[in-house]
Amino acid sequence: DHKRVEITEILARTQAEMERRDREIRELQSIIEQQSNARSGVAIGAAAIAQVFDSNELIQQERERLKAIQQDWQDKLRQAEIEMSLERAKLGRERAQLQEQLRLREVQNSSLPVVLASGAENAGRRTDAKPDSKPTRKWLEHLGLKE
Repeated sequence: DHKRVEITEILARTQAEMERRDREIRELQSIIEQQSNARSGVAIGAAAIAQVFDSNELIQQERERLKAIQQDWQDKLRQAEIEMSLERAKLGRERAQLQEQLRLREVQNSSLPVVLASGAENAGRRTDAKPDSKPTRKWLEHLGLKE
């Protein structure tokens, strides 16, 4: 008999706890439903404030002005990106041209020692000079200082 009373008490407490949790679940479901009915998940009070802002003509005009400014800056940014791209392409072409010029000069310089060496061999002798004659001083004549 004592066990029966104890079991009845446990059942009563369990039933009360289940009812309390059911009430809590219903309250939470109600809050969730209210929030989903509110604008984009915003709480009811915030949704009312948002509605006041949305209906205010000055705020609507300012939002439109800000959208226009934002679009203007996006256009400017897009234009700047195009200009930078063109400048990078121009610099790339110039760099390629300079590298080609450098390569050509290196090729010319690599053949220059051969020309200089052959010029140095011929520098000591004159082709028009007579073998044992005194070298002429035409440069003096050219300057008007003939000997």
